Amino acid sequence: MRCPSCNRDNRAERRFCAECGSALAVRCAACGGSNEPGEKFCGGCGERLSPALPPAASPLASLPLTRAPVALPELAPAVGAPAPPRPRHRLAAVDWLLLGTLLPICVFGLVMTVVHGIRGDFVRLPWPHNGWLESAADTESYPIVRRVDSSAAGLLIQGDRLLSLEGESLRGDSFAGYIVRESRFVRGGVRSLRFTIERSGARSEVRVPLVPGYRSRGVPWWATLPFIVGTIGTALLLLVRAADTSLARRLYVAMLLAVFSFTPYFWVPTLPWAMITTVLLVLPATFWLALRILCEFIPGVHLWGVWRTMVACGALSWCGCNASSFQARERRIFRSWSA
Repeated sequence: MRCPSCNRDNRAERRFCAECGSALAVRCAACGGSNEPGEKFCGGCGERLSPALPPAASPLASLPLTRAPVALPELAPAVGAPAPPRPRHRLAAVDWLLLGTLLPICVFGLVMTVVHGIRGDFVRLPWPHNGWLESAADTESYPIVRRVDSSAAGLLIQGDRLLSLEGESLRGDSFAGYIVRESRFVRGGVRSLRFTIERSGARSEVRVPLVPGYRSRGVPWWATLPFIVGTIGTALLLLVRAADTSLARRLYVAMLLAVFSFTPYFWVPTLPWAMITTVLLVLPATFWLALRILCEFIPGVHLWGVWRTMVACGALSWCGCNASSFQARERRIFRSWSA
């Protein structure tokens, strides 16, 4: 069939020109007569002609020019694959409160430890401080030497009464009062202590040289510095990066309380009252927090209430610090009963 527009010869079954796309003559299905495009009825027999179909639209023509984003289905994580890291949580107000209270105290103690250590202020008696002196029984009596070791040979013996220290009377002093008085003299630059003692009714003076050491003889003041620095860094890392914020805060507080307890500056002779506070309050609080944290990792284990646990930890700390005093007291009671 020839196209009336471009005169191209097309196949008989085509309705549109293959060259220009114009409509070709429509053949009648009944009589085979040729009709012009657009006619609805055959001119030869009057039968209704089948309508010409429009050219097929390309499937790509309906697509938009801009590519729409396609949502991909979420894939389930593979079995055994590591979980993606959790995003870093923002610090809450309580975190900033903890950072602004405990951390400056520990950093200040660390700096002052270095300052006083370089100056040579960390000196002590040549025997252990713990349990060597018994407090005065009343305001009219004097402290009594309760326990000494071989380092005190020739200086003090068990049962000596301490009447004065560097000329100041020790009448009615407790062990804590004596510690405060001794620390004051050491901070003043004294490197030996002059005691007035009473032994078997006779009075005499004894001068005891002070030796370098922290808590124990021969332990240098810088021995705990690696522990302090490492613990502070670990506590900060846990508080800032840990996913379990509640556990991280308890660990942070417990670790910084431990740092406070082992900082030489918060001990004798620099801050004797801080040492007393550490023994009475800080150590029990540290034990209590440590037990709370430990029980979180043991299924089915629960602690008492807050106050009962604090009292139990305080009693444990006090008994540990004064075990020798209890033993000496029991020995004196036993000797009095035997007599």
